[in-house]
Amino acid sequence: MSRKSDRIFQLRKPQEFKSAFLIIINKAGIYSLAIVQPYASKKIIEIYYHRNTQKMKEIDAWLEPFRQLWEGHFDQLDTLLDKLKKQ
Repeated sequence: MSRKSDRIFQLRKPQEFKSAFLIIINKAGIYSLAIVQPYASKKIIEIYYHRNTQKMKEIDAWLEPFRQLWEGHFDQLDTLLDKLKKQ
């Protein structure tokens, strides 16, 4: 579990793990999580997560058509803003 892509969070309360962000990325398969409570007497848990780069590539591919769609709109907006600045 000590790969470079792993990260450690130390949370003061176990219920903080229920953060919407962590739940979403775990359910989406973007990160896999392992929860460890190293100190039985303390209310600190460690969360190790590992990136799933294949899943991130799938999401990136899914987003590409939206990027292409919006890129043209943002180019038009840039052109309009440049015209307005010159006035």
